[in-house]
Parts: sequence; C-alpha cells; structure tokens
Amino acid sequence: MGSRCSCVQEIIEEEDLHLKNEDNPYSMQKSPINVPSNASSNVPISYNYQNSTEYQSFPSICLGRLGDTKEYPDGSLYRGEYKNGLREGFGIQVWTNGVRYEGFWSNDKRHGKGCKIYANKDIYEGDWEDDYPSGIGIYLFNYGVKYEGPWKNGKKCGYGIETRPDGYRYEGNWENDEKYGYGVSIDVDNSRYEGKFLNGLKHGKGRLVLADGDTYEGEFFKGFMHGNGNYTWSDGKKYIGEMFENKMSGHGSLKWEDGKIYVGEFKDGKEHGVGVLTTVDGRTFRGNWVEGLRHGFGLITLPNGKKINCEYVNGKMISDRLD
Repeated sequence: MGSRCSCVQEIIEEEDLHLKNEDNPYSMQKSPINVPSNASSNVPISYNYQNSTEYQSFPSICLGRLGDTKEYPDGSLYRGEYKNGLREGFGIQVWTNGVRYEGFWSNDKRHGKGCKIYANKDIYEGDWEDDYPSGIGIYLFNYGVKYEGPWKNGKKCGYGIETRPDGYRYEGNWENDEKYGYGVSIDVDNSRYEGKFLNGLKHGKGRLVLADGDTYEGEFFKGFMHGNGNYTWSDGKKYIGEMFENKMSGHGSLKWEDGKIYVGEFKDGKEHGVGVLTTVDGRTFRGNWVEGLRHGFGLITLPNGKKINCEYVNGKMISDRLD
C-alpha cells in the first residue's frame, strides 16, 4: 500500500470514496516481515508483500473506479468489487464505530492481503482467511506494542516477534495468542531469558542472565525461578539446589567466592534448617540455622579432628565444650 493505497490515511464518505496518495508508516510497502519458515526453525527468511500477485494489482485498482458505494444494514459502507452479489476482489469497508478494512475479499469475507484499523486504532496488516487474520501479518497496538509473524484464525500462532516501546522484545513461538514453547526475551532492564514459555510466562527449562550479571539456569514455573537450578552471582558466589518463587528454598548448596560452602536447607533465600558449613581450612559446623544465622545446638569439627559441642543464639555462640 504505502503511497499506493494508504490503509491509515484514506477516507470514505457516504456519497463517495476518495483514495489519498499519502504515505502510511505501517504500510505493506514499508513493512517486510522477517520470520522463520516454521515454528521449529531459528533461521529467518524474508517475506515481502510486493512480491505477491495480489499486491502488484493494488496500483491499477486504486487508480481505477471501484463502483458505487453500498450501505449495509449495520450502517457500514463498502466500495469495491463484487461477484454474484458478494464482495469479491478488492474493496474498502468502513463501519460506523470507526473500524476500517481495505484489501481483498472472497465469498463476502476478508480473504487475501488486507489492512484493518480497529475502533481503538489498533492496526493489522497482512494475510486474511475466512474473515480472520491468518498467515503472515503485522499487528500494531495503539500503545505501541508490535507483533510481526504468523497468525491462525485471528490469533498469533507460530514463530513471531513482539516489540514494545519500553525496549522489551520477544522472539519465539506462539500458540493461541500467547508465548508458548521456545523463545528468547529481552526485558526493559536488558536482562535476557532463553528457554520455554507457557501462556506468556517463563515456564520449564531456561536460562536467565540478569542486568547485574547474575545468571540462573534451571527450572521456571509461571514466571518464577522455581524448581531445581543453578544461580551464579556476578561476584562468583554460586547456589545449586531448589528454588521457590525466585528464592533459594529447599535443599541446596551455596559456595562463596572465598571457597567456603554450605550444604543443607534453605528458606526465603537464606540458610534455614539443618546444614553443614565447611570453611577453606577444613573446619566444619553441623547444626541448625534460622534466617541465615546459626541458632541452636551444633557440632564444630576442627581440621585436627577435635569436636566441639556448642550452642548458638541468633548467630552468637553462648556455650561450647570439647567432645
């Protein structure tokens, strides 16, 4: 379309329909779509509307007469081609609520290449089948979010790309209008996730690199780091074990950059429950922890094998004796 047939800027009036020769920033002419040929492929191909037979016919259609304007019972106006009394070929229809469609029709339904402006000013431009977006198309939401890729029965389905004004980007598989299966997302803060999605959320196995350099690789559940995984801080500290809603919870091991290691229970991101702390010099403490602090009775084993029974309260030793 573009300077040929502008879906956004052409107007239709009750007595006549005028096609303006102005540029449309979202036109087919200016919006080639790069998508993989199927959902399992990661290699993009180029799909260009100008190569289609239907698109090449737009100039002659736009410059020619489309016939009289017809008003439908719902108040909408149509001007275009007919066959056996049904909309067939190229035509433009405008509804009373501001919805506008310009493109091809078949058997009285939108079918082929076309562009629709919705009542809320969303725009879809691309393939249609049996009155629904189906095939390859671009959808631009009125608040700036854009989707490019395949559609099925009016819903995103296949390998597509979503971009947002705030910098968020998703490239991957879709099903039933939701992110589903394998995909890669880059968030507003530049954190990057690569892995499985379900119903639009990180779900299943994946790898997350946070903006501060921390990384997590493992299981996700409904958008959270949840299940078994490895979390590595940018300073070298590393956790291997169970996660619950983005926090260390359950059984796991935590190793600091200086070499000391804790193996045991965690809760809400802290050592909590029974655990063993081993320092670089070989000293170990086996006992109970509460919210990251030693609390209760425990046993210290020195590098020479000596054992010390001890008791802690809120991280402070209050008693000790050699075993």
